Amino acid sequence: MDTHWRTHDLRVDGGSSCQEMLDREWLVTNGTGGYAMGTVAGCNTRRYHGLLVAPTRPPAGRVMVLNQVLERLTLEGASGEHAFEWTTCSFRDESGGRVMVPGGCSLLRRFEKGLSVRWTYTAELAGGGGSGSVELTRELQIHWRQQAATLRYTVRGLDAVGRGGLRGVLRLTPMLTLRDFHALSRHDAGEGFEVEGGDGVIGVRRGGAAVTLGCAGSRFVAQEEGAGRWWYDVYYPVETERGQDDREDYFLPGSFESEVDLSGETVVALTVALGDELPKSQDGAREGRAAHLQGVADHLCGGAGGSSVEDGAKRVLAVAGDDFVVDRRFRGRSLKTIIAGYPWFLDWGRDTFIALPGLLLTTGRHDEARSTLQVFADAIRDGLVPNRFDDYDGDVAHYNSVDASLWFVHASLEYVRVSGDRESWDQWLGDAAMKVIDGFIRGTGDDIRMAGDGLISAGSPQTQLTWMDAACNDVVFTPRHGKAVEI
Repeated sequence: MDTHWRTHDLRVDGGSSCQEMLDREWLVTNGTGGYAMGTVAGCNTRRYHGLLVAPTRPPAGRVMVLNQVLERLTLEGASGEHAFEWTTCSFRDESGGRVMVPGGCSLLRRFEKGLSVRWTYTAELAGGGGSGSVELTRELQIHWRQQAATLRYTVRGLDAVGRGGLRGVLRLTPMLTLRDFHALSRHDAGEGFEVEGGDGVIGVRRGGAAVTLGCAGSRFVAQEEGAGRWWYDVYYPVETERGQDDREDYFLPGSFESEVDLSGETVVALTVALGDELPKSQDGAREGRAAHLQGVADHLCGGAGGSSVEDGAKRVLAVAGDDFVVDRRFRGRSLKTIIAGYPWFLDWGRDTFIALPGLLLTTGRHDEARSTLQVFADAIRDGLVPNRFDDYDGDVAHYNSVDASLWFVHASLEYVRVSGDRESWDQWLGDAAMKVIDGFIRGTGDDIRMAGDGLISAGSPQTQLTWMDAACNDVVFTPRHGKAVEI
């Protein structure tokens, strides 16, 4: 882990409860709208938590590629088997109480987040004439601008048990749903899973979704049909709080088995990718984003980033802000855009142009600001900038917003003021801003128009065009038609 970009380092002591760790969430992103997200405890508490959520049409069409991995370290010998389990899943018992199985979070000693996420676990061991503790670290690195992630496991401390007749094995069992990231998966609903391959690389397919998993130097052992191929009723308590369905089933295709060196350190890497093949090169998985962020941090720090507390805070802000700036292909063009929020949203006009000056102008990312403006300028219709783009077809725009267009004009003027890019204004950006102004004067769809007093009037009791836009079954919860004060 590159400590230069570390934003969180939590030492877990005996007084830290599993509930405290469940309440604290982390996020890492890949620059295309893909992400990984979860809790410090390593337990999924939302349907949106997973080790890789990847877009099929960046940033749209997100698929839950890998939910979790069941991790089991065994010491096998003539006297039997001793096992350590590091994973944590949540279930409900017959009385409705929550049960954590396996209870890996009780072994967690440290959590770190930077451009990757790392957990350190320790467990007491005894046997073979020795005693001590075994340490396992799990580091998750999401690949920069690729729909892939690598989990890197390091095992230490087994030399304390002695080596006489013992064999150490790390078993990594992917837990999959291969579903739309808004949905939930059940074992008896939808299309079944197909598993193929072996020798350290397998492919898993369900309907139109495919994932490839590889673990170099390991042996893949397929899970037999029947018991053990599914984990049923994994429980998501945050979904309960949201009033949503809160349980789903995980599919287990089998296990990658790796021999563990009892006399030293063992490193095992499991890579997962959306699609039918693994990345051809993983060299940029760790360095790509760090190099990208360095220029942003240098700009914020007024030169080469130093080591002061203030410069450290600016590096943290550079990472946090960069999570929201992503690639977008729109009508055949490779451009940029700004995600409105994780885990749910894609790019919304209102949010994009409120955020653009801070995320892209203050940080000196003028090319990306221009590219983002281009996305929405190309999509203007009847004077309206899109309220949002579709979650599944990134070329489809929705226009139910009165203020997105006005924020677009404001962001365009700020872009020209800060960047000095008069050429773009003269060639296309000024025309786009004038389309908005002319459209509001003439009147646009959803009855958006400039009234005789110069104020903007919009909508009806059946429309939701401001930021208070919640509606269900044609019922608008907070009607704000007319001359809303914030417009």
